[in-house]
Amino acid sequence: MRVPRCGRRTDTRQRARTECAAAVGMVGAFKKLFGAGVPRFVSFSPTYPTMDQEEIREALLWFGAVDPDVVLHKPMNPRGENFDMCLEATCEAGYNDVVEELARIHDHGEWTKYAIEYIKLVREIAEEQFDRLQMYV
Repeated sequence: MRVPRCGRRTDTRQRARTECAAAVGMVGAFKKLFGAGVPRFVSFSPTYPTMDQEEIREALLWFGAVDPDVVLHKPMNPRGENFDMCLEATCEAGYNDVVEELARIHDHGEWTKYAIEYIKLVREIAEEQFDRLQMYV
């Protein structure tokens, strides 16, 4: 008697094959774009006030996979509804240290210090990691 395979396992394998094929197709498409000299842009937005140098460096390393011509960088903006929702969700999740940092940059003077510091930091690290790069804030 032949035991049928579990449908879920087959579905999972098929989905993995499909996703793998899609990823391989994307790599091929990227190679064609690179070869054709198509400019590449990466958005690094936002950088959170809790990110340290190593986390920023790691994020920029990931971006290096597409060898960007331009990195668009934006520090977190404490004005508006999105920031308030982020602050609320962080508080509900119990990340009190993050809540403190987010609350700190809600003050305009503190936000200005944070924004300038992170703009400089991202620019310095990006210049170390990329030979040719334009950076926009």
